Amino acid sequence: MKRFQFKFQTLLNIELHREDAVKQELRTLLYNLQKEEEILSNLRTMYLEQQEELARKQIGQISPEELKLYEAYIFTLSNQITSQQVKVKECEAEADDVRQKLIKISKRRKMLEKLRERKKKEHEYLFQQYENKQLDELAITRVQRFKSARVSLNP
Repeated sequence: MKRFQFKFQTLLNIELHREDAVKQELRTLLYNLQKEEEILSNLRTMYLEQQEELARKQIGQISPEELKLYEAYIFTLSNQITSQQVKVKECEAEADDVRQKLIKISKRRKMLEKLRERKKKEHEYLFQQYENKQLDELAITRVQRFKSARVSLNP
């Protein structure tokens, strides 16, 4: 009897490689998402620091020109925070898309692996049946030889 060979092994190998590639893509996207969140956090920190500094300066004396500069800078930081929030949302959406893609590929791979295991067990069962049949035939042949040898010895 032939040894076990899974006829969809090539497809399973392709799914394994696709899964690895998508995992790597997801790792890259999550790294980029983390960087974008750090940038957003830094912008928020700068925004709060500038507001606190402006509040301290307003307690004392501040020139109108300096006040305008602070307000313009705070407004710019606010715009940067808004645009950075959009970038973070885009990165999150992209990561979610890749996550869904990875889930689909993983399901296909798991399905193929389960099919492979089922076919392997079936093959092992058939092989065991084949071996048992061979042993039974061998035993029958030996018994028949023994009987025929016994009959020829008893004339």
